[in-house]
Amino acid sequence: GGALVAQGGSTELVHPDQAEVGFAYDGFNRWLLSADYAWIGWARFHQLDIHFSNPALGTVTNIEDYNNSSAIRLGAQYTAHNNWQWRVGFAGVAAAAPPQTVTPILPDQDRSNYTVGLGIPLTTGLTLDAAYAYVWNPGRRGRLANPTSPSISGSTLNDGVYTLFANIISISLKASF
Repeated sequence: GGALVAQGGSTELVHPDQAEVGFAYDGFNRWLLSADYAWIGWARFHQLDIHFSNPALGTVTNIEDYNNSSAIRLGAQYTAHNNWQWRVGFAGVAAAAPPQTVTPILPDQDRSNYTVGLGIPLTTGLTLDAAYAYVWNPGRRGRLANPTSPSISGSTLNDGVYTLFANIISISLKASF
């Protein structure tokens, strides 16, 4: 019968509109260049209402008030005379969450991803691909408590700093038939 017992709950999520455009150009000898831009309409996400089956809890409202976001991705691939493929890339993503809604659940922040990769043909239909990605961001202040009103600023609530970085290694074997 208390707050920390098994219980049900429900919510409704508003998914953002999205638009993306990209292109690739292979007019340079042995080079493939690509770029794309994505816009994500997160400004539709104003609040998250969680309805608990326990009447003592009722409905909890998390004020989100997200901003629209965007991302840009750039890549280049060079194919050597031995058909090895060398790749580099960059992706930059702008955070959607305003300062007052950055939390440990989603410590949203601007991100930069840097990548390098290599494709090695082993046989006519078999290729070994290897890649490394480094994910970096400048860090961001965030909150632990929910604001009780949309007028409360992030600087009033933000009592933590969130950082993120990752080193990602990927190795795959690709078969073509």
